[in-house]
Amino acid sequence: MQFHHKPPFNHGLTMLSSRAGATADMLMDFGVLRVNEGEHYVSHQKTDEQCWLLACGNAELSWTRGGFHTVSRPNLFDYSPWCLSVPLGTQVNITGGAGGCEWYYAATDNVKPFASKLYTPEECRSEFRGEGTMRETSTRIVRTIFDDTNRPESNLVIGEVIGVPGKWSSYPPHHHPQPEIYHYRFLPSQGFGLTAIGNTPYIIRDKDTIFIRDGEDHPQVTAPGYAMWYLWVIRHLEGNHYGPQYVAEEHQWVTGPQEAIWQPKKSEELYMETDARGIFTGNDDFIFNTANLNAVSDVIDFRSLDMTDTLIGISMPELDRSLGDPESDMYEAYHKGMEETIRLTTAQALLRFLDNQYIEVDGEEIKFVAGVFGIFGHGVVVGLGEALAAKQNPLPFYQAKNEQGGAHAAMGFAKQNNRRRIMAVCSSIGPGALNMVTAAGTATANHIPVLFLPGDVFACRQPDPVLQQVEIPHDYTKTSGDAFRAVSRYWDRVNRPEQLMSALINAFRVLTDPAETGAVTLCLPQDVQGEAYDYPEVFFAKRVHHIERRIPTPGQIERSAAMLKAAKKPLVICGGGVRFSGAGAALEQFCQTYHIPFGETQAGKGTILWDNPYNLSGIGTTGSLAANKLAKEADLIIAVGTRLGDFTTCSKWLFQNPACRILGINIAPFDAYKMNGEPIITDAKLMLEALNTAAPGYTSAWGNRIKAVREEWKAEVDRLYHEDADPAPDGSPLLSQVRVLGELNDRLLPQDGIVVSGSGSIPSDMQRVWRIRVRDTYHMEYAFSCMGYEIAAALGVKIARPDREVVAIVGDGAYTMLHTELLTAVQEGKKIIIVVLDNAGFHCIDNLQHSQGIVHFGNEWKTRNAQSGRLDGPSVQVDYAKNAESWGALGLRARTVDELAQAVKEALAAKGPVLIDVKTSPKSMTRGYESWWRVGTAQVSTNPEVEAAAKSMAAEVIKTRKF
Repeated sequence: MQFHHKPPFNHGLTMLSSRAGATADMLMDFGVLRVNEGEHYVSHQKTDEQCWLLACGNAELSWTRGGFHTVSRPNLFDYSPWCLSVPLGTQVNITGGAGGCEWYYAATDNVKPFASKLYTPEECRSEFRGEGTMRETSTRIVRTIFDDTNRPESNLVIGEVIGVPGKWSSYPPHHHPQPEIYHYRFLPSQGFGLTAIGNTPYIIRDKDTIFIRDGEDHPQVTAPGYAMWYLWVIRHLEGNHYGPQYVAEEHQWVTGPQEAIWQPKKSEELYMETDARGIFTGNDDFIFNTANLNAVSDVIDFRSLDMTDTLIGISMPELDRSLGDPESDMYEAYHKGMEETIRLTTAQALLRFLDNQYIEVDGEEIKFVAGVFGIFGHGVVVGLGEALAAKQNPLPFYQAKNEQGGAHAAMGFAKQNNRRRIMAVCSSIGPGALNMVTAAGTATANHIPVLFLPGDVFACRQPDPVLQQVEIPHDYTKTSGDAFRAVSRYWDRVNRPEQLMSALINAFRVLTDPAETGAVTLCLPQDVQGEAYDYPEVFFAKRVHHIERRIPTPGQIERSAAMLKAAKKPLVICGGGVRFSGAGAALEQFCQTYHIPFGETQAGKGTILWDNPYNLSGIGTTGSLAANKLAKEADLIIAVGTRLGDFTTCSKWLFQNPACRILGINIAPFDAYKMNGEPIITDAKLMLEALNTAAPGYTSAWGNRIKAVREEWKAEVDRLYHEDADPAPDGSPLLSQVRVLGELNDRLLPQDGIVVSGSGSIPSDMQRVWRIRVRDTYHMEYAFSCMGYEIAAALGVKIARPDREVVAIVGDGAYTMLHTELLTAVQEGKKIIIVVLDNAGFHCIDNLQHSQGIVHFGNEWKTRNAQSGRLDGPSVQVDYAKNAESWGALGLRARTVDELAQAVKEALAAKGPVLIDVKTSPKSMTRGYESWWRVGTAQVSTNPEVEAAAKSMAAEVIKTRKF
């Protein structure tokens, strides 16, 4: 019996066999479990034994009285498995690690008590079977995990087999009375094989399952070119445990190593005559004489010819001369085979290339480009627009409402995918292109890959100056596209169709480089977009970019370990690189091993849960009291995957211990060298794993200080979460901004909901007080602090994670700056929830202004006062819910805690986009906790408070590190 499962397995547990269904005679439950990153799965079988085998991914595993284990398996072909076997009554807990995980589950009745056992990859018995027999046509890898020899108390036998392409497995044909389940995977996944269960043949494909019953022979073979992996699970029978296999009698003879098995004889000499008709296959049994080579060139398929080999009967110099002679028939045939071309416009070629780009990370292959955001104008619509509109274009197009918004959506998509999938963004020339420059700066500052495709002026210059063209008299080569140079990691202009090839290769070199990635810009002159060229077909072949981890050297490990052992009070900064490298579990283990606390940057927050005993929450200018207190005492800062921006270091003021040194662990040399640190240029995950065993016996001197400051900070956050606000001047109620965050975080939103923000005082508060309960649910842009990122990015996040609630928490200032992609969300039917915290002004900057002695000016949203001539009249009143309603979204309002709870309840139940207009008190955000930030305060002023602030600033500058 065969069960065919074509689509990807669903999230959660998919059962493929059940003792209560059609496969009851298998005596086993069997299924596939998929767990997303940060999600938890609990299994508790009161009467059955269970077996859990890790197929691929990263996970945290625990079970009753079993402790906590971090397990990882990049893929099931190249890596041996982790496998947990537990008796009845055992609770098994699985938490998805970076990128999630997939498990195979088997259970059967077994009342015998026995100890749980986690089989490690090193304990897995691997052997090559079939060697030395049948002319190696049945050679395969067999990994037996447990059977009667090492697990006699179990009622199960479990193992894996790797079938070599083109070879047989489970061969010679054999059978046994015990029921058996085979589950298949192929590499590549489109592969296939054949099996026979008894006398019934089956084609087997990726994710198929076969059920084998008593007495049925079951040989199988995989197609040439395709590797086949299959899991085998056997149920012992009562009183008849699995042991010997019964090979079909008529086929037993083939296993004899000396048996004569027929094979074709090689020809002593074979010439291909001039009238021969056939295709040359590269078989070295054929011998060519040079006289006939030109005559048969019309029937030779040179695409199959490996030119590094030497043909029998012809030397390579002779062949080279034939191929290099334009008069030779062979010349045309060879170059036709090796240089097949296709005529496409530049834009068509661009899209075809994008659609065939893949990345490989830790053995997982991922399609890299997911679509294109953009707005059409005259400089793009008839070129790239024509290619996007064509039926054969497979890349989805998302119609942005503002070019900057579309680019922010692309950035949000890439960031939520941990830079493993991207989108491109296109625009017309002039204003459309320049609208994207801000977003390009945002992507580059945050190291997020986005491909920018701005239209450009005519390369031929014939119609100059065209509409929207900026003419620079002193340099006619300058256009609006040049504005991207300052904010792009790679910049190019494609002035001829053939330039596209080298431009794209370089573009993807940068987009797929973890150390260099950011905005990549290819300016596309509007005439060149539509010009045709005969592109080599090989340029459009599937291209896999391998993102390989940079392995730490022994010297790097030794230097880092020496600095660690010399420190008494080390402290880790958890940066965005920890998240992008999947190093969260490694960092947790490192901190636990050596009793070291860590503070989080905006990009690193959400990688490790808030209640980890070493997590001090945010660090720096917008950091927590806990992190900043210990940072001032630290004598070693281990900066992992962080840019060490001024908000993280309090403008290099925070680390006040004179003995404090910096250890910079970063894949990017530019960041590793900052603050005169010891640069350790390597992968964060691998380095932390190496350090976990590099300083045996070491422990920090923090003692109970970590627990004490954490408890102090928890009490402060609890207080903030219940803080009330003063009413508005007209007596109407207002909510405290921090109280709103507390209600959303602790009570109202689902724990796996993804929150998005990016500018103003809201990120400051969230870095301090937001409690992460599911990994990668905190999505913040703060390297560029770009107002207007929030809503557009939330749309990108929703496209990346359609299964999650996505909530943009945004101030009224940022909302009015850029909210147009709310309309795109309505258009696309993508449900995002927007919570607007309306305090009638740019109060983050107003706070900074007032802290430096300056009067409130130009930041509060007030009407102009006829008497004073200034903007100090009554506050401007805005109904943001009505604004959302006018675009087709659901608009809700809240001024009290109860109204907020009801609004969130309605929002979660809604099917489409929702906006909740929350009126908040202007000064109800958090304040600094033992932090500082350097700004350029005026040293001379008629305002004595400004001069006092300048003196205070100068006194603190003295305490800073100078570089």
